[in-house]
Amino acid sequence: MARCPENIDIMLDMIRRAQTVDQEAMNWLQNLPEHFRFKTVAWEDHVPNGDYEKAEVFPGRVDIYQDFWIAS
Repeated sequence: MARCPENIDIMLDMIRRAQTVDQEAMNWLQNLPEHFRFKTVAWEDHVPNGDYEKAEVFPGRVDIYQDFWIAS
């Protein structure tokens, strides 16, 4: 994609639309009933020797949910 004013406008519009969708998702999440919300319990940075198969959880935020149905 060539760098020209038309393509820059296309990219800026795409960014604005993505920001709108992101805000809509955040609004939806904030309005969920308490039973459907997750709770963050930890932050995991450790990956044994860089091998993700040996990590207990995927690195990053670790959340819990009320039950498996909600988590899936």
